[in-house]
Amino acid sequence: MSDNQNNIQLPEHGKLTIPMTNDYLFRALLQQNNKVLTGLIASLLHLSPSEISSVEITNPIILGESINDKTFFLDIRVDLNQNTLINLEMQVINEHNWPERSLSFRVSLFKARTWEELHMLSQNNEYLKEASETVYHLTQEEKVRLQCQAREDYYRRMKGIQEKFEHYKAEKIQSDDEISELKQQIATLKKELEAKSRE
Repeated sequence: MSDNQNNIQLPEHGKLTIPMTNDYLFRALLQQNNKVLTGLIASLLHLSPSEISSVEITNPIILGESINDKTFFLDIRVDLNQNTLINLEMQVINEHNWPERSLSFRVSLFKARTWEELHMLSQNNEYLKEASETVYHLTQEEKVRLQCQAREDYYRRMKGIQEKFEHYKAEKIQSDDEISELKQQIATLKKELEAKSRE
């Protein structure tokens, strides 16, 4: 598979440099490729792409620059052929549930972990083919790649913190249960002691 504009051969094999679930990469992909954005919006709205006159992100970012979580809300203007205007707000921050939510977008693009998977998914789908090519070019740009990696590092750290929190929470529940059990044992012993003292 090759890029039609620059005749650059996309990798045939190997792991993707940045996973498709990366929210920065997803934001960059939708901003960089209007055809992919149109395909996604059409899929989400259960429309044919031909029913959409235009799609525009009204809050674009400068790709390669650091952004905060508020920037991961895409404001999208959709003009339909029936002269209908739709304003959408799409959250692209990684909630680790994209594979389930994105099934409507021509199978599981965001589950792809290798170039082989992307090639297979995009064989008969022009939107996924466009997405694959755009992702390749984006991940060749060092500034974009560094921001994507920063997001991956952020989520790894957050996951580690969450796992520690859950561990300590489980330990606290266990300690609370043990304390409650000890209190019950003490209360039982007191009753037994009181009963014996009355004898």
